[in-house]
Amino acid sequence: MKYYDVEPVYTEEELGKVEAQTVEVPDLLGLTIAEATDKIIKAGLESNITIEVEAERIVKSQFPKAGEKVVKGSVVTLILN
Repeated sequence: MKYYDVEPVYTEEELGKVEAQTVEVPDLLGLTIAEATDKIIKAGLESNITIEVEAERIVKSQFPKAGEKVVKGSVVTLILN
């Protein structure tokens, strides 16, 4: 985890373990909640939706951003329209 924008320093062995546990965050922008949640689960991640919503709402932003590498099981937060 980055702390104060300081990049972590790993040994080759540690780096291999970290990379083996990372997955790419899918692009969820413009998807319905159902579609986004399905992609999140298929990527091995968990979703974080903090309000009661209708399934037809559309994702307008996400964190982490699409394409970032995160540890499998990480939470993806969705901001809806």
